[in-house]
Amino acid sequence: MPHVVKYAEADLIEGLRSAAAHCGVPLTVKQYDGYRHAHQPDLASGIWVIRHFGTWRSACERAGLAANATRSTSSRWTDAELLRAVADYLAEPGATGSYAGYQEWARATEAAPSGALLRSRFGTWAEAKRRLVPGAAPEA
Repeated sequence: MPHVVKYAEADLIEGLRSAAAHCGVPLTVKQYDGYRHAHQPDLASGIWVIRHFGTWRSACERAGLAANATRSTSSRWTDAELLRAVADYLAEPGATGSYAGYQEWARATEAAPSGALLRSRFGTWAEAKRRLVPGAAPEA
């Protein structure tokens, strides 16, 4: 059975506040994950925070942080555009095909959709990759 790390809500809130103190507010998921990667790798991932609180905005509000008042950018991407980004990543020399590899590529690629957005839209990273091949069975 895989080891699953559980985070207390107080720890999630403290992580958000720590990232916001370093990055400023409003804090984005991308800023939070960048801070976590560079300074506190034991913090929960941005997607974990979103899953716990329901939305990034709710997480920030619960932590007492200003939430971005702008409209979500997730709707600006069509499914075809998101899948094109997945295909572009997979076509890169040395691409591992992993979600972590995609996230690293997306951070270094101008205007690439986040891995969290792909998971949000398609449910899982495996499903996003599966959709590149019409008629393929979902990965277990």
